Amino acid sequence: MHFLNNFLTSGHHFSKDESLQLFRFSFLNILMMFSSFSTLLNSLASIFGALDFGPVFEKSTLFYVVTSLFIIYLLRKNKAFYPYVVNFFIATSLILFYFVLLTRQEDEFRLVAFFLALFISYVLLGKKYGVFIYFLITGSIIYINANFNLELSDFALSTFFTFFTIFSVFLYFF
Repeated sequence: MHFLNNFLTSGHHFSKDESLQLFRFSFLNILMMFSSFSTLLNSLASIFGALDFGPVFEKSTLFYVVTSLFIIYLLRKNKAFYPYVVNFFIATSLILFYFVLLTRQEDEFRLVAFFLALFISYVLLGKKYGVFIYFLITGSIIYINANFNLELSDFALSTFFTFFTIFSVFLYFF
């Protein structure tokens, strides 16, 4: 039990006044552990032929796993690194999500990952950051769609933006 607690808190101690920060550290560590593990499994499944990601996507997912492990390491070095670690984690996740958006056109669910990035932003860094990420993602997808053929129907894009906005408003007031 001590090992799990140490992992969730990144080895740091939190006072009773830091309960929100303790929750955020625990949530981030769990999120990074599961995202790294599942991404590694998918990458290995592709390498061994169970999935067909292709060599470029395999390398990008392995890079994501390595950066996530580096982030876990950085989080343990100093509590003050937290905002930088979260920004780095969100940035590397968004890069992977944009890569999927642009290269995996057979994936009908490739926009769903952006909901996760938005949720993480609100929970780990607060409302202002969540709103910033909402506008960043919304603007970038509009821009990308206008300049590249994403092979998404107008209905799919309209549905995504409608639910993405509703989800952001929900997170803002939650």
